[in-house]
Amino acid sequence: MTTLKAVVRKVRSDGFFPVYIRVVHNRKPGYIKTNKIVDAAHITKTGDITDPVVNEHCSYIIREYSDRLNRTDVSLWDIKEVIDHLTTIDEEVSFSNYARSHISRMEKNGHARTAKN
Repeated sequence: MTTLKAVVRKVRSDGFFPVYIRVVHNRKPGYIKTNKIVDAAHITKTGDITDPVVNEHCSYIIREYSDRLNRTDVSLWDIKEVIDHLTTIDEEVSFSNYARSHISRMEKNGHARTAKN
């Protein structure tokens, strides 16, 4: 199961915090940078973002990402593959390209003999 949340990490040199979407998949975290920033006045002590415009924008992004994840079986993917899937723009995927990526994923997971079939 993959969870998504808008978070801030480190303060920039100008005093603003860049906003990221944290993606946790199989207990491994990953971050996707957004184009939003907040100042310290819009961050609680627990690190939650209180700026309504930034929250609305991040909620929209999280809804889109959730829809994309719900349409795909990502249970066998690692965090890098999930983030790549979320950040790439939808393009028509050919069956041959999908089959090649599935075979390489099977070989990477130690199922080389099954992948040859």
